[in-house]
Amino acid sequence: MPESGKIIKFIQETFTQQGFSKAIVSVSGGIDSATSLLLAVKALGKDNVYSLQLPYKKHQSMALSDLAIEPAGIPKNQRLVINIGRAADKLAIKLNAKKDKVRLGNILARVRMICLFDLAKKLGVLVVGTENKSEKMLGYFTRFGDEASDLEPIVHLYKTEVIKLAKELGVP
Repeated sequence: MPESGKIIKFIQETFTQQGFSKAIVSVSGGIDSATSLLLAVKALGKDNVYSLQLPYKKHQSMALSDLAIEPAGIPKNQRLVINIGRAADKLAIKLNAKKDKVRLGNILARVRMICLFDLAKKLGVLVVGTENKSEKMLGYFTRFGDEASDLEPIVHLYKTEVIKLAKELGVP
């Protein structure tokens, strides 16, 4: 069975075991989130997957994430967008972290996690993660932020393997 088939089966089995039929994926515009989104769609069907874009102000990643969402066929009413700029900036100012890029990045990741899990609760869905093995091994993530999810379908794949899988799946 090809790797994509194994992952799709893993997603389906996990959702069945947990008693869920729908998912939400935070789509950043990167290859990891685009791949996780497409795998979730293949496993659950496009009508059972929500995409969530969480831009910080006006960011070019919106255009990139649109490129991932469109071919996945996510219905328009399941394409969610929340601009986290004002909330994150207020928090960063209050914590005196606005000029510290590492701390600001961590705040952004954690604000995104709050939005993602709050919507998951509201919609009655599971959060499909986007972390790969390279990020995990290098510690390239924010604890309680971008590594938070209900399941991680590509965490066993190195970045190079994710790129290969993405090409096989037709990820733009």
